[in-house]
Amino acid sequence: MTIQWITTAPNPRTRATGYDAGQRGWKLHAVEASDDASLKDIRFEKAACGLSPAHGWGFDLFITDKCSRCLQKIGSS
Repeated sequence: MTIQWITTAPNPRTRATGYDAGQRGWKLHAVEASDDASLKDIRFEKAACGLSPAHGWGFDLFITDKCSRCLQKIGSS
């Protein structure tokens, strides 16, 4: 198992448009998963900070800030 840095997925039922397209989580969170695990496999896994996303996990290449609570829990920077 390794730490994967991923974002929360936006609500799939939102009709949001614009630059953020419904994205509200602007931090990367540490989730323990194997390298070959899909987002579907880890959908209900909690982040190191305790966050359990309402709509699963996703990726956003433009989000680069890591959650400070996750960093504190896993003890790295």
